[in-house]
Amino acid sequence: MLRNNLFFFVPFALAIGLLPFVFNDVFGAEIPHYNNTITTLICSGSSCSSSDNPTVYTDIIGATIDSGNFTTGNKYLILLDGYIRMDGVTRMDIQALHGSTVFPDSIQLGDRVGFEWATYSWFTVWTAVSGEGIKLQWKSSSANNDLRMDEYSLISIEISEDLTENTDWFYDNVTASTALTTSWSTSNNAEITFTPSETSDWLVMTNDVLHTTSITSNYEHRINSTGTITEVQPEISREGESSSEELVKHLYRPYTLDAESNTFTAESRNDAETSGTREFSKVFALNLENFVDNEYTWIEAQKAYTGLVFNTNLDSDTITPTSEGDFFVTAGYVLDTPDISGFYTDHRIQVDNIDLIDGTTAEDYQKYNPADLTDEIRYSQTSILNLDTSAHTIDSDAGCFFGCSSRQAEDRNIVVFSMELVSSGTVFEQDLDDLVTYGDFLNVTLDAGAVVFEQDLDDLVTYGDFISTLLLNEISTNMTDQVTYGDDVRLVIAIPSNMTDQVFYADFVNITLNVGGAPGGPIIPVPGVTPQGLSLIEWIVYGFFAYGAMLMLMIGIVKEIPGTRTTSLLRIVFILPGIIGAGMLAGPYETIIFPTVDTVNAITLTTENFTETIITTSYIQLQNPVWIIFHYALMAVMIIYTLSQVLTMLTTAPLEANRNKGNV
Repeated sequence: MLRNNLFFFVPFALAIGLLPFVFNDVFGAEIPHYNNTITTLICSGSSCSSSDNPTVYTDIIGATIDSGNFTTGNKYLILLDGYIRMDGVTRMDIQALHGSTVFPDSIQLGDRVGFEWATYSWFTVWTAVSGEGIKLQWKSSSANNDLRMDEYSLISIEISEDLTENTDWFYDNVTASTALTTSWSTSNNAEITFTPSETSDWLVMTNDVLHTTSITSNYEHRINSTGTITEVQPEISREGESSSEELVKHLYRPYTLDAESNTFTAESRNDAETSGTREFSKVFALNLENFVDNEYTWIEAQKAYTGLVFNTNLDSDTITPTSEGDFFVTAGYVLDTPDISGFYTDHRIQVDNIDLIDGTTAEDYQKYNPADLTDEIRYSQTSILNLDTSAHTIDSDAGCFFGCSSRQAEDRNIVVFSMELVSSGTVFEQDLDDLVTYGDFLNVTLDAGAVVFEQDLDDLVTYGDFISTLLLNEISTNMTDQVTYGDDVRLVIAIPSNMTDQVFYADFVNITLNVGGAPGGPIIPVPGVTPQGLSLIEWIVYGFFAYGAMLMLMIGIVKEIPGTRTTSLLRIVFILPGIIGAGMLAGPYETIIFPTVDTVNAITLTTENFTETIITTSYIQLQNPVWIIFHYALMAVMIIYTLSQVLTMLTTAPLEANRNKGNV
């Protein structure tokens, strides 16, 4: 049986000091993430409405995610979402960079006349590079055109360390250029296909970059889903404002998917003519069941505006967090059937009647004014905020400024999920060196190339053992059937989540030790492993010598038998087997095993005969960990007594010498 094995006597005071059991709960760790939400107006020039605005790409001050928020080599979902504005008549360009390198599919070259706010939303999956962060840059075609940014979020979520690509999330990115026709694109579409392991909630996002060559036709983008949900919504559409725009089109939608094949495709087209190209296409899907809490709504049906200034509640949802922590919150909609005669809209998200992004209600920015009756424009806000365990209500509100009765909002949705990861329980790690001594035999079984071992926690952890935490089930493989002292093998203990913060004496917790297979692979329990210990006859022999020697020691002290060199030598000879016996009883063998019983049963069926052999091993498991300390104490007492007898032998004069002295 595995047990921390002491190789020399530990004083009682130290043993008592080891009794506290240290337990670190790692259930519910948050996935690494960062959120930079801009809540104060940023202007491109020395002041808003100045005439010194940049005509070459210039960093947007404050629109960054510093490099310190990334781990080199890890993959991150980067999401940018919010509002930008140009006060002028010509072009506003914007792009995202990692370090000094531009993400080519983030470049938007937009022409617009007016003073309304427009959505710039973009995402990517990026592998972090040492020393590089994320930032935004912008420029104008004229120094007189003032550029502005507000209600804007830059978000990163680490998705490669705790989540598994092509299991927990899927991503496809196509960079080939595709000519747009009046039919939805069928080539070079970003597309993902997967089968969830069970019915589960997913968030799907797409980005297409559309290059315009016409100012009379619309450029459109949609998500095409097949499988559990076969639909072609949401969809957005915008008329070209010049023959050289680059429009970054972004969509997202939550889905509940069954355990069947599901496909999501990013598609684009021109609604009236063969004109323009799609330069980039990407799609991403994230399993929201990886997170402790998630809620979403999706309403495709149109809803009419009912008044000015956020008077129309487009959608509401409620979430009650399992535990306090950070939550990703986004909500949006698509404006349909617009009126181009001076129509503007507004949009906000509130959590418990408080703006998700500070100042949204007070600022009440006039959002994008459609330029064509067929335009379908998307509006959204996104951020990450901390929520406690009370119920929280999320509202998505909108309003309008002119002719509200004819305005319709469709494809309305809210998505909320925690940054806290789901775990099957608390996971612990300890070096096997601390538990296995030289020669200990692990009753292991080879199964599909992996060596596995199962045992009760009671048999491995004594009251006072220190166990450190380990989030990932990473197992070393340097192990054979016979474990030698110093082997680098880890013990992984999975504690059910319904247990208390501390594992007390006699708590029954199953553990599994995987010493083979790929790191992080499945752990295969092996039932019916027989505990190892001493046989009944071994316990009797060791107990006889240990307790017999202790009894002899006590009798010798009570009767005050004179000490001579000869008697001291005899006492040492008789005490030594007792020391060995006490050491064996205090060692890793706290199980008394009885002889195995083989039962052979003959089983006769109609056409065949079978023989069933049942091997039964009975044993007694000693439960109290004080047993270990007690027998080490006995061993220590006998060692001290032996040392005293050695000193007696060295300091006592020989008996014959004493007799001769008396005759003189």
